[in-house]
Amino acid sequence: MSDTFSRKITIYSFIMTLFIVLYHMSIFNDYNIYYISGLDKIIYIYFRRFFDLTAAIALGFFFTTSSFFLYINANEKNTLSKAKRRFKSLGIPFVIWNIIECIFLIFKYKEQINGIRSIFLLVSFDPFDGPLWYVFQLLVMTALSPIIIKKKKRRAKENVVIFVLISLVCFSCSIAYHNGIILNGLYWFERIIRYMPAYLSGIFLAWYGERLYKENYNIKKVETIYRIVSILALIFIIIIGGPEGNVVCFLLFRILPISIWFSFHCKSKEKITLFPIKISFMIYVMHDMCIRIIGWGFYKMFREKAFAGYQIVFMRFVMVIVVYFIIFIITYVIYKMSPKLYNILTGGR
Repeated sequence: MSDTFSRKITIYSFIMTLFIVLYHMSIFNDYNIYYISGLDKIIYIYFRRFFDLTAAIALGFFFTTSSFFLYINANEKNTLSKAKRRFKSLGIPFVIWNIIECIFLIFKYKEQINGIRSIFLLVSFDPFDGPLWYVFQLLVMTALSPIIIKKKKRRAKENVVIFVLISLVCFSCSIAYHNGIILNGLYWFERIIRYMPAYLSGIFLAWYGERLYKENYNIKKVETIYRIVSILALIFIIIIGGPEGNVVCFLLFRILPISIWFSFHCKSKEKITLFPIKISFMIYVMHDMCIRIIGWGFYKMFREKAFAGYQIVFMRFVMVIVVYFIIFIITYVIYKMSPKLYNILTGGR
């Protein structure tokens, strides 16, 4: 893996994490909105559709890179040890941050949390810290790694066929769910299968994509092509509305993380230090609590006020910056007080 590739992953991880925060700023969708003009309405509608895009793009990226790092240079001899390290680096922070979120919900919202339900939610696809469902899915997929790595012995063409078939089944089930045909109420299960192809893509990149992760290709030409693809896909989804039940939009959702990945490259090989960019994991695990607090305070102050469409759009961008700086300060304090505690909370990320 090239130094520029490693640097690019760090930068993209930071940007994609902010995308997740931007998506979860949907607290502003509940406020009274009045449109000062037709243009204002268009701005609000299309930006809101863009906000809904950000999570799909970011999670597609996260699942792909997570499986890539697990399976890069993996074989039947070292996969188990790699899986154990991942269980430790993800499992401990997963439980700790869920406990913190559980305590936060009890004290902040006076929620009555059933004891048995609490144990289940601490370790489930529907955790207290909602965004951590992604981490739990990674843990489940990591448990399957000793089985998956055996498939590396197969010929590449056979694995391609298996990948395509699994992807088609996942896409079909997900589209059927969004059209109310199957899996009614099992949103968490649909969410699992929706991103399975992205996870498999990371495995394929690690096994067969040496030319890609070493960036041995015409970068300028690739960037030009994929920038065009990304822009056209974004425009199409935003105009259509991006419903998950729409087959074309659904497939474009899956393509976008890949096309955006190849749209930009790093020229510098300099390694990125911890602050202020390499704190993506802390942003990811803490932003839910920050948004809840901001939403509560905002509702107390402005629940009777109506906002123009452009104001809602502007506030969502501003609040992402606010959340980032709050978490940055907390992270910096924790790191300076106890690097060991910081490593435990982040799994060494």
